Amino acid sequence: MKNRFLFIICFLLFSVGCAAKQLIQGNASATPAQTFTFPVGTFLRDDATGSYFAAASAAGANEFSVARYMPGLSLGTFFFSLTPQTVVLNGQANTASPLYNQGISLISPVPGNHVAVVTTASPSSLFYIDELSGLNLLSLPSLFDAANAPTAGIMRLLSPFSDQVFAAVLGNGESSFGVGNSGIAVVIVQSSELQATDSSGNETKKTVRSLAQVNVAGGSLNTSNAAPFNVNSTPVFISQAVASMGTIIDLHWSSVLRRLYIAYDVVSAASPTAGARSVAVATLSGATATQSATLTIYPIAPDAVFTQGDLDEIIGGIGSSVAVTAYKVRTMRTSTSLDYLIVVGGNGNLAATQSNVYALPLTNLVLPNGQYVNGASDATLQGTLADVTIAPVDDFTPTNTIPTINLFGNRRFGTPATSSSGIYTTTDSAAQVGGAPVPAGPVNSIIVNGDTVFVTVTAPNADYQSGIYYSQAIFDNTGVIIAWTNWAPACGFYGSVFFSGYDSRSGSFVIGTGASSSAVNTFYQLGWGSGSNPGLNDLVVFLNGAFAQPNSGIQFLRSYNPLYSGILDIGVLVALGLNQVTLLETGITVNSVLQPLTGGYTANQITYSQGAITSAIPASTQAITFQNGTLATLGPLQAAEFATNLVPLRADTNPDQAWLFVGGVNGLAVLSDDSGNGWSPVTGLSTGFAGLVPGMNFKPIGNYQFVRALMADNAYLYVLTDTTFDKIDLNNSYFGANPMLAVVTLATGLNAPPLVINSQVPRLIDMVVSNKCAILATSSGILCNGPCTDVSMATSAQDMNWQVLSVASNFLTTTQFYPITFSGNPQDLSEGGGVLYVLNGYQGTDRSFLNRYAVQDTLSADMTSSTVTPMPDLITATVFGYVGNFGSYRATTATDGSIFLSGRNKKPNIDVALYSGFIGSAPLPLAISTYNQISSILRNGSSGSWMVAGDFGVQVNE
Repeated sequence: MKNRFLFIICFLLFSVGCAAKQLIQGNASATPAQTFTFPVGTFLRDDATGSYFAAASAAGANEFSVARYMPGLSLGTFFFSLTPQTVVLNGQANTASPLYNQGISLISPVPGNHVAVVTTASPSSLFYIDELSGLNLLSLPSLFDAANAPTAGIMRLLSPFSDQVFAAVLGNGESSFGVGNSGIAVVIVQSSELQATDSSGNETKKTVRSLAQVNVAGGSLNTSNAAPFNVNSTPVFISQAVASMGTIIDLHWSSVLRRLYIAYDVVSAASPTAGARSVAVATLSGATATQSATLTIYPIAPDAVFTQGDLDEIIGGIGSSVAVTAYKVRTMRTSTSLDYLIVVGGNGNLAATQSNVYALPLTNLVLPNGQYVNGASDATLQGTLADVTIAPVDDFTPTNTIPTINLFGNRRFGTPATSSSGIYTTTDSAAQVGGAPVPAGPVNSIIVNGDTVFVTVTAPNADYQSGIYYSQAIFDNTGVIIAWTNWAPACGFYGSVFFSGYDSRSGSFVIGTGASSSAVNTFYQLGWGSGSNPGLNDLVVFLNGAFAQPNSGIQFLRSYNPLYSGILDIGVLVALGLNQVTLLETGITVNSVLQPLTGGYTANQITYSQGAITSAIPASTQAITFQNGTLATLGPLQAAEFATNLVPLRADTNPDQAWLFVGGVNGLAVLSDDSGNGWSPVTGLSTGFAGLVPGMNFKPIGNYQFVRALMADNAYLYVLTDTTFDKIDLNNSYFGANPMLAVVTLATGLNAPPLVINSQVPRLIDMVVSNKCAILATSSGILCNGPCTDVSMATSAQDMNWQVLSVASNFLTTTQFYPITFSGNPQDLSEGGGVLYVLNGYQGTDRSFLNRYAVQDTLSADMTSSTVTPMPDLITATVFGYVGNFGSYRATTATDGSIFLSGRNKKPNIDVALYSGFIGSAPLPLAISTYNQISSILRNGSSGSWMVAGDFGVQVNE
């Protein structure tokens, strides 16, 4: 076994992701459709190595009681067994393994390729797999509680450091955590040298490794006390000891703050002045020659922060028998360099709070030089709740070469909260991850990666899917989170999801599924390819056949969700190419819940060859293709938009109408009947594309060329060409047989002053319009309408008072905008605030950078000089940098906050490729190298799958 394992390791070739969804193989007796013949009860990812660990929930797994999967292994996709029948146990060779064929209750990957393990048969014992093969095993017969007595059981493991394990332990003789002498234990792996004699009689030294529990309660070096943590612990109670602590215990280590977070559920004493906290913080001090190490556990916030009767303070509350729950706890280090506590739970018991996810700012009181700001007194304030009313602090460090220049070192919340006015409550948008409780149902597990929170829902609410959902942070111009994107699907897996793991290098998930939560035995590696069945495979096959490379493939691909302008209750995907428009129904709404479709496109499609609907559309239709007719005169199509003349909160006498507009190299067209009618936005578009009727056809409007982007907002259609930015009033335009437009030009290329050396002829490239705000990307910089102006009210370019936005020192020509909004719709960028990612680059120097701007609300506020400002991605106090340097030119980009995808088009001796990350990243494994361009990167709004389109057609990640 060991030789086989070492041989395989020698041939490891790691890549990012895999070609498509693959079943991960397990034990040999499993069927072709499953991974294991036994149920898995625990599944974790080791973020340090990217490996995944699965553990059997009961006896019967033999050598697969603990197993490891390493993505990207060139020899296949499978789990290695880690529990052979015979091992070296605590230095004794040829010993029967205590892990072989055992049920496993807890595992924790340990940096350095080790695994800490607890079995169901020996809940008080700790085992430590000390090498990848599993052949070397260490053990402790029992851990000890806070009174140095054998624990009744280990409840949770966490191993953030090499050769060190935190363990939440029960008190001796206890069955519940939080009573008696329960606490947090620390186990280390210690090495010692022994004298030995080799086969030739020569004396040698042998290194022996062993487990030891150290006393972290302070005092003697000769005991093994856990740090006490129970109903009487000061970090838990307010005013008096809590009535009870429940069955929940979760541990998390922040590598940035260097703090341990302990989460639990708790009920306060039966007194109106009693209270409780559901999260505590801990720091571990080193031992001395005479004193043991100390795990100091302290409150997440002082008593004064919580107000009697205010049961909305998320991780604490004061009142008689108040329940507070922290089911899961993680920390987030944002891309703006600030620290947050991410907690599942809130004020109430688990059943009432398991769908709630909150983000709370945390203090970082450590300077770039590693010293506390105020000295040792900061040790028990580090990592506590920060005062949300005080702006973060930027730290700068001097350079060695130019002493007068101080480089950006860190950003941090520097003031601990001391009163209720300084903390978020359940109603604050900055604290509500997803903007609301997870609608799909209670959260089973959580992953925090980058600026994004992923949750797994195992037991969904009615009409929802079991699956993975995500929300991305939205920042202001100081880097502080002000809101979150709405919960949206993140993973195109169609079935029950019980376990999940995520690799941000590829945007791919590993999924654990089965017949029930107690019968999880099948694991899949998702990845890039032609999709799954059920899944998007039929959609991919259909699109790749409809948009072949000889006709330049797909030039534009965009996903629209229900309630988007003109769409009622379906998800829609719009694909554009040469002389062709295709609409695909990606999801249908059932009881206000969008459910993804997983096939039927090839069988349920209809084509209209003259750009006109000449027959009734069958109700079962899932794809409509328009070809030729007016479309043949527009050349390659590269922009589409649904638009309506319906204006909320504004009365008008016009019938409510919605239309589809498309634009290309040679003009702009609208889908309408010969009387100018589209469809009613109140009743369509709906299932089977209800609303589209015979007599509708694409007809040219205006006198446009080189249409680059279309956007609808507030009953206006905004049209961006290479040279003009126009606003078309949909209530005063006619889209019949002889169209007439009520249009004003709000900018021309000449409005773009030369800012950068590569701007020879000013031209317009991209736009975003939201409420009063309009932002234009030009070859000469970025323009925004000025203070007290309103794009929806403007009648001329002069009314816009265009201002040039400040740009970073690295800034080149803007090539794409990528807005992040609460709804996912770009029109909402300035509704409550949003973030605008800006891709800029120059092919001549083969460079691209990603920058970003914070956009403030203009729905209830006027435009000001600070409505759109650069995000604080600083180089120095006055010089702005970038989010990332791609290292070479990129044509398009997309992000969900955890992954930054970018497309590079073909150049001489350089293949077209999709990348994840910034400079130094490798291409993702898409079979597109023989093609020429990537036109679009997006998430499918119905399924959550990433999609990438170009002249090769489309590929997806699921």
